[in-house]
Amino acid sequence: ASRYFSEDLFLSELWFQCALFSHSISRLERAAEHWIKIGQGIDDGETASPLEIVADCTVSLSAMAAIRRVLSPHPKAKSANQHRSKRLMALLDQPQLPCVTSAVVRNAWEHFDERLDEYLAKTSPGKRFVTELQVSSQINNSDATVMRRFDPQELAITFRTQSILLRPCAEEIKSLSKAIAMAYLQLHKQSAS
Repeated sequence: ASRYFSEDLFLSELWFQCALFSHSISRLERAAEHWIKIGQGIDDGETASPLEIVADCTVSLSAMAAIRRVLSPHPKAKSANQHRSKRLMALLDQPQLPCVTSAVVRNAWEHFDERLDEYLAKTSPGKRFVTELQVSSQINNSDATVMRRFDPQELAITFRTQSILLRPCAEEIKSLSKAIAMAYLQLHKQSAS
């Protein structure tokens, strides 16, 4: 077995999560283009249903969360996780990932039950209605409670009032993918020597 088996394993997982994100972001970019054209009255013959969009948003957020857990574990995580993270970050040449490692929208999206409890505690019943997903650059109805929104103009995912811009995340994922490739080369050179 390679003396760098642990590093190989984690680099492989990071690469896999980057690939998942990249696959989903390319689908979201095509969906955004389609919805922008629809908004302009142009039928491009494509389809991008809101359900497909929310699925790709979920995969993108999940991939970023997995990367964050590997490279930037919670401060209260086990010391072994902290040590592993430091080793990997050094091997990857300390990539800057402020967008990918931000947990704001992912936490809201993943812990929607807690956010719903908070919302319900502050909201009185009335004529408001709930929309699970809206594909729009802005909320179309002030009486609606929009849980999840995909903004095709900004390529942004919003949960209630918290948003994450996906283009900066995509740039960070590209940089991380390059760093992973370089780290593999470095490990293989060290293994051969």
